[in-house]
Amino acid sequence: MVDASNRTEIGNLIYQAKTYKGFRDTPKPGDPEKARQLSELMAERYCAHPRVCSADWIVGVPANPRKEPNNLPELLAKEIARRSGVALGEGLLEKVCPTGEMKKGGDEAKLAEMVEAFRVVGEVEGQTVFWSMTC
Repeated sequence: MVDASNRTEIGNLIYQAKTYKGFRDTPKPGDPEKARQLSELMAERYCAHPRVCSADWIVGVPANPRKEPNNLPELLAKEIARRSGVALGEGLLEKVCPTGEMKKGGDEAKLAEMVEAFRVVGEVEGQTVFWSMTC
C-alpha cells in the first residue's frame, strides 16, 4: 500500500478525487474540489499535446460500476473537451463486462482486459478518438 507521503502531487489528487470502495465496504466518496483541480491540471497538460487537440472525439472510459459523484475519466474528458474544442463523445463507449483493478498488472494485461470490456457505439472508423481514464 502506498502511503500518502509517497504519492506524487497528481497521485495524491487522484486518490482524493476518486470514489473508493473503502474500509469494510464503506464507500469513500471522492472530493469534488480535488476532482475539479485534477481535471484542470490534466486538461492543461493534455491540451498542449498536438495529437489530443487534433482528435475528432474525446471520450471518458465508463466506470465499473458507475462511480458517483466523481467518475474521473468522464470529468477529465469533459474538461479536456471544453478546453481543447474537441467534441465530447458521451455515450460513444459502452462497458459490456466488468474489469479488474487497472492499477494492477502490466500494460499488456490491462489492454487485453479492456479490449474485451468495451464496445464502441457509433461510427468512428477513420476518426481519431482520445480515451480519458485514470488508474
